[in-house]
Amino acid sequence: LGGKAEFAGAVRELAGDVADGEVTPEAIDETDIAERLLFPEEPDLVIKTGAERLSDFAIWQSVYAELYFTDVNWRDFRRREYLRAVLDFQDRQRRFGR
Repeated sequence: LGGKAEFAGAVRELAGDVADGEVTPEAIDETDIAERLLFPEEPDLVIKTGAERLSDFAIWQSVYAELYFTDVNWRDFRRREYLRAVLDFQDRQRRFGR
C-alpha cells in the first residue's frame, strides 16, 4: 500500500462519515485525517535504503521527518549503517518545515 492510496482511503472514510451525518465538513481537521491512516504516528527519522527517493512512502506521516538516504540495499543493511543514520540524525537541527 502506497502513501497516496492510504491518504485516499482516509479521505473516503471521512467522506462516508460526512454522508452519514457523523461529522460536518467544517469540523474536519488534520487529526481526523491522521486518525484514519493505517500508520498514524509521525516518525522523527525515515531511513531510505537503496535509492534517493521516497517512492510514495508515508506521505502524510513523514512531512516533518528527517530523511536519511543510503546506497546500501535493505538486504545488506546492518547495525553499523543504522548507527550511521542515528548519528547523522543527532547532528541535525530540526526545523519542522520552517
